[in-house]
Amino acid sequence: MFRNYKNIFKLISKYGFILIIVIIVIIFIFNRAFAIWFTLVLILLFSLWYLPTLTFKGKIVKLIKENSTLDDDDISQKLRRPIEEIREKISKLSKNQKRKKWLIVFLNKRYVSYNKETIKKFMELYLKGYQEKEIHENLKKQVNIRTRAEIKAIENTLNNQHRLVDGKETLRKKISIKIKNLEKKY
Repeated sequence: MFRNYKNIFKLISKYGFILIIVIIVIIFIFNRAFAIWFTLVLILLFSLWYLPTLTFKGKIVKLIKENSTLDDDDISQKLRRPIEEIREKISKLSKNQKRKKWLIVFLNKRYVSYNKETIKKFMELYLKGYQEKEIHENLKKQVNIRTRAEIKAIENTLNNQHRLVDGKETLRKKISIKIKNLEKKY
């Protein structure tokens, strides 16, 4: 029975906007002043309906920026919202994070977010040519990173988004530049 109501609600939300426009046009034909007033009221109601979702997304981003590492359970507890709602919003944020300074990773059926400083420290260690184990040892001391799987997930996500240059290649380039500079001197 609940599924029928859910399907009806989906149908209304899908075609509701078109239905409202048709109603406004019909009202406009008979009474223009009332149609304009009705339209303004509906615009106000839609904006009030959309505003909380916008501020909710902003609160999640603010939490991500303030904390070095956060998983979806922590965000759910801090915002006092259901975990499903948090995961849905974080999933949307993770799809549009290519140009963001922070990073959201999906790992072991949960979302983990890292702020700008954490990613910066990871990139520094990675560009120095450190392996997964050394990066984990260093970041475990500085930031709340629990496992090496998190390091691997960060590396894979940054590579998929083309935000990470291969550390070994960068190290080789730096060494070859230093060798060339030494050859020029002598």
